[in-house]
Amino acid sequence: MKNKLRAHAVARTEGPSRVFAGLVFIATLGALLLLLLSPNGAVQASQIIHTDTDGDGLVDAQEQVLSLNQNNADTDGDGYSDLEELARHSEPTMVHSTPMPSTVDLALSARGDSGRLVVVYAIYLGDREPSDIQLSMGVLLGGRIGQVPPWYFMREAWMSLHPGHEPGTSVMVVEASLPPNFVHAIGNVSIYGIVEDAQTGTSLAADVVDLGSQSGVVFMRSMPPIRSVTQTGGGAAGGSQPLSGSVYLPIPPGGDGDIPMSWVPGEVCYQKTQVVGAGGGVITHEVVEAECREGWDAYCKTDCSSSIGSTYDTLDPAVLIGG
Repeated sequence: MKNKLRAHAVARTEGPSRVFAGLVFIATLGALLLLLLSPNGAVQASQIIHTDTDGDGLVDAQEQVLSLNQNNADTDGDGYSDLEELARHSEPTMVHSTPMPSTVDLALSARGDSGRLVVVYAIYLGDREPSDIQLSMGVLLGGRIGQVPPWYFMREAWMSLHPGHEPGTSVMVVEASLPPNFVHAIGNVSIYGIVEDAQTGTSLAADVVDLGSQSGVVFMRSMPPIRSVTQTGGGAAGGSQPLSGSVYLPIPPGGDGDIPMSWVPGEVCYQKTQVVGAGGGVITHEVVEAECREGWDAYCKTDCSSSIGSTYDTLDPAVLIGG
């Protein structure tokens, strides 16, 4: 039985009412961290109450994480709002990068906010109504994928609807908060979202956001070029897999004061990785290069280079929708 969030102001989990103790994590080396969850009544999703200076649907704190202009709804001036470009996976800081044709799309991001972690679901609806879709959520833990009932993520949530570039289209934002200990207890977690047709259950779009914990600081793993880092490098020496780049963006829930004093300001930990394993939608990356890079409104952990040789798992969004 699946649990899904329909895009209404109030959503209820499906099926008979059951009560478990809540969310329990049991961490053991080489074993899955177990998630014990169950439906628990109504899920309330209210309007965003945080400051959104330019009114584009991305609150100022989120635009800061994404290196966008919080005073301009269209940072690159290409006619598409920053929110729509995020939802449709184009680059909101590059005027020559505009969305590809799509009917429904989804992008996930995250930020720290007043002692909480906030996961942002930017959903491009096209000409659909919010009631036409439903949102499923889940996590990758210990190399295994598990769906999470919406009541857990949506106990404290915000929803808003914004016009798209084309007449009659819209973009919906769903923001859900969770405690930072959710990440600290695990070390690394991939949170996914799937947008489905409310009538048929057909998967329409999916995306993943990777979160981690280092030295007590929560970070989001992001893929250039959306963070304005030029990706370089070809295949790894002696291998055929191409290299890809990612950066650690610290998003401490309590603000910059949570960053250790030893971390270097104005820089970010940039890693090059190669795929060393894949199966069942889970992709394993190995870090082959790592260094602090300048030009970021962020911080670089001083032992960035020590991550060389380490591996991490993430999800392939295409597999989540049957691709």
